[in-house]
Amino acid sequence: MLVMVKIVRRRLRRTFLNTSQTNFIIDSPRTGFILPLPEALSFRNILSRLDSNPFGIIISVIWHQQKEREMEQASEIIEMLGGKKTLGRNVSSAKELVELIRSGLPYPALESLMRVLMISRNELVHSIAMPSRTLARRKKARKLQADESDRVFRLARVAARAVEVLGSHEKAARWLRKPNRALGHVVPLDHLDTDIGAQQVESILGRIEHGVYS
Repeated sequence: MLVMVKIVRRRLRRTFLNTSQTNFIIDSPRTGFILPLPEALSFRNILSRLDSNPFGIIISVIWHQQKEREMEQASEIIEMLGGKKTLGRNVSSAKELVELIRSGLPYPALESLMRVLMISRNELVHSIAMPSRTLARRKKARKLQADESDRVFRLARVAARAVEVLGSHEKAARWLRKPNRALGHVVPLDHLDTDIGAQQVESILGRIEHGVYS
């Protein structure tokens, strides 16, 4: 694993090392740099650098987990949408995912998402704000339009986040269909027909992840 070492431009007269936090003092240029985790946490390496600098520079170690999380979440979303077999091609980057959404998701991707989340047709049409008649036409055409694909992706994105936080597809599906106190006892799934509603649901999942019950 790699960690980002970000320089904070503030000098001290005496150096210190706090192992309970992510702040360290190290002699380095005034720019961020990346170190392998063992090296970043090597006291001997850090202290040897400090020997040549009586002042020291406070730095912050920022774990490079956000990008890794985004990649894992994208992979989960693609899997929920049926993967290569359903999407018709490999999707390995955000750019390719954007292109796929703009060109329109295949209708089977929507069916795959329904199976994974164990949601009914009525629950689906409400969560992606698509009338039943429109859904029937898309099923016949075997393809969604760009704006509809974007709403399906939003549902998949929130579902993938729920899986990440709660630990399984089954738990995520139950949570999304259960009235939530933080949403005024509204079912999270019913909040996903707008982007701001989806953001509220994602915010609640973030609180759950950090130990705040919702």
